[in-house]
Amino acid sequence: MKYLDIIATANHNLRRNKLRTILTIVAVCIGSFTITLTSGLNAGVNGYIDKQLGSIGGDNILIVMSKEMASITSTEPKEYNPKQSTSSSFGMTMNTVNDGDVAKVEKIDGVKKVTPQLIPTVSYIKGKSNVKYQLPLVNQMIDGIKVDLVTGQSPDNNSNENQINILPGYVKILGYESDVDAVGQTLTMATKNPLGNIKEISAKIVGVQNDSLLASGGFMINDALTNILYDTMTEGMSDSVRNNYYAVTATLPSDMSQQQVTDVKARISDLGYSVTSVREKIGTISTIINAITYALIGFGAIALIAASFGVINTLFMAVQERIKEIGLMMAVGMSRWKVFLLFSVEALLLGFWGSVIGISLAYLVGTGISNYASQTFLKDLKGFTLIEFPINYLLAVMVLVMLIAYLAGTLPARRAAKQNPIQALRTE
Repeated sequence: MKYLDIIATANHNLRRNKLRTILTIVAVCIGSFTITLTSGLNAGVNGYIDKQLGSIGGDNILIVMSKEMASITSTEPKEYNPKQSTSSSFGMTMNTVNDGDVAKVEKIDGVKKVTPQLIPTVSYIKGKSNVKYQLPLVNQMIDGIKVDLVTGQSPDNNSNENQINILPGYVKILGYESDVDAVGQTLTMATKNPLGNIKEISAKIVGVQNDSLLASGGFMINDALTNILYDTMTEGMSDSVRNNYYAVTATLPSDMSQQQVTDVKARISDLGYSVTSVREKIGTISTIINAITYALIGFGAIALIAASFGVINTLFMAVQERIKEIGLMMAVGMSRWKVFLLFSVEALLLGFWGSVIGISLAYLVGTGISNYASQTFLKDLKGFTLIEFPINYLLAVMVLVMLIAYLAGTLPARRAAKQNPIQALRTE
């Protein structure tokens, strides 16, 4: 019997007991569906993160903060240390860095510039429509970072003019006809001083930015606007309070090698600070997504393992029902290897059809979810496809499923190949 004949015969044999075959394929399909969908989610999210990291640059930007501030979210109890540097800012006690820390970091060989990172708050914002809207978050522009723009340019930290990038969702509600029309217009931002008095500050719209991991849902503003907002918020406060920052950014020369950047990070860390790069800060999202998807893939693997028992049961039953047929095939010259191969191919076909159906269903469901997400809760994240299906992922899932099915089928296939043809022919 030729190998093509073996495949055709194996495919025909699966149709002998349609219900049993269908139930086994459904079990395989469930595992394939789960693994394909979760792998697609992993590919979509990580693909978007990679595009973000590739577009924003920031390889030479380090974020420096106190180790206490870096671990502020830790729930582990810590013993009180009276020597630990803490500062009270805006009613909260925080572990911050101050101008003395800025000076220390500036002296480190390889550091080009150190910029305090301020957290100004905005009470409201209004544009051409003169209607006030809440603006919960603004982001201080960091030199060396590329902003994903719809139109216009990034805020310029070297300019004394108050500059801002707005998000596309605010263009219409602020009274501008289009993204292009908004660029060059002036809007008003308001913030409160410690006494609760509101001060309005004008700012020029220099660009419209896409919402992204970097923007984190906030407008990007330059240093001039950041400083005037911060000065208003801290008006009348002592310098010991005003000159404390949650973090500073250390800018390194753009031509530094990765090893040189690592060396600078080590020197900053040796001074007792926590230091991360912009890429590492955003890349942690990828780590979280990987952990979640790996857990979900684990559930899919469990489903496949359960399905493998179905494959074993199906083929054991097939061997039991076809013992006389196996004896006849061996009596007319079919080798034990080809008998083994016949039942192994049946197992592979169970895996093949189960994976094809599971992958197809996952593709349809995943595409539907992605389209819905891009039109609703992810509509502001341009270029973000929640679930993607790279061809190499699909092929990997198919190969994995078929391999598991093959391994499950080897036991009944070996049993079939070991049959004694004379005894098998005598079986009633």
